[in-house]
Amino acid sequence: MVQFASNLLTADEFIIKYGDRDRCELIDGELIEMEPTGPHEQVSAAEFA
Repeated sequence: MVQFASNLLTADEFIIKYGDRDRCELIDGELIEMEPTGPHEQVSAAEFA
């Protein structure tokens, strides 16, 4: 049987490494970087203008 190294994060690891980033989510142990789309993108752009 072949075993692969796990790259999954635990909730604690996620909070320590990415807790201050509001555009990252932890879904089933995988780090997902979120990007605003559509109307959300317009609001995000206006926030920093």
